[in-house]
Amino acid sequence: MYLKQLHNCYKIFSYLTLYFLSATSHDKTLRIIGGRDAAPGEFPFALKMDLKFENKNGTTEYSHQCTCSLLKSTWSLTAGHCIIALRKYTSVSSKIKGVIRYNISSVHEPPYSYILSTFLHPSFDISSTFVSNDIGLLLSEKVVIFSFAKLSSVDYLSLFGSKVLSLGFGVTKDSIGYYDDAYRVNKSLQVLDSIITKCFITNAYPSFCLGGNCGQSSFLCPGDSGGPVMHTSGLVGINTGTLDILNCGKKVNNPNIKFQSFSGIITPTSHYIDWITNMIQSNSP
Repeated sequence: MYLKQLHNCYKIFSYLTLYFLSATSHDKTLRIIGGRDAAPGEFPFALKMDLKFENKNGTTEYSHQCTCSLLKSTWSLTAGHCIIALRKYTSVSSKIKGVIRYNISSVHEPPYSYILSTFLHPSFDISSTFVSNDIGLLLSEKVVIFSFAKLSSVDYLSLFGSKVLSLGFGVTKDSIGYYDDAYRVNKSLQVLDSIITKCFITNAYPSFCLGGNCGQSSFLCPGDSGGPVMHTSGLVGINTGTLDILNCGKKVNNPNIKFQSFSGIITPTSHYIDWITNMIQSNSP
């Protein structure tokens, strides 16, 4: 089955020193911790980036990969390493396609739009220990949503101490303790309340970190790469990674393990506004 092949392939990619936040839907130990459900229609521009593939018996399956933000009806913003993973998987077989799924609800199967092209930042670089310029764009078929993410022009260096919301469709837990991506456990988009802080240890550049609110045990685990970080001025960053993936599962069930003071590592978007604008203008059909 393609899903098992993708899962095995992904294990090699995901366990890097900087633990990126993309994940397959069967990684039950990987989830957002301490978040809340988004209200209906609260963030319609936050979408799922999935793999769609046909099984030998003719059935269709989806594998959640990352979160993305709709900037225009055919353009979405996500993390660069999500694009690397997408290209890797879709090159395995013509039956595996990248799609953007939207209007997510537990009642109806969400519609999807095929991803037509992907664009990495020209200075994107990744190794087993470091990632730089972790940002990219997705050109897709039209997504029938009329509310788009607004990019903030505020320099992230002036935002330390500001409250933000980090969004993602990553793996979470349902009411009876079952883990899977948010859609599969009948959960909506997950929202994490955080504060922008400086990164004292990070393997990403440029980056800022998210700290949990006082007394709140919350942090990002795999499943949310590319998801937007929202400030009152607009979208100020995209989820890139964490330094503590191996303890994500342990911390949920063991109150004796101390939580770290940061929630995740974020790639700021303010330095890339010109690149994003130019890419959309020069590559739009």
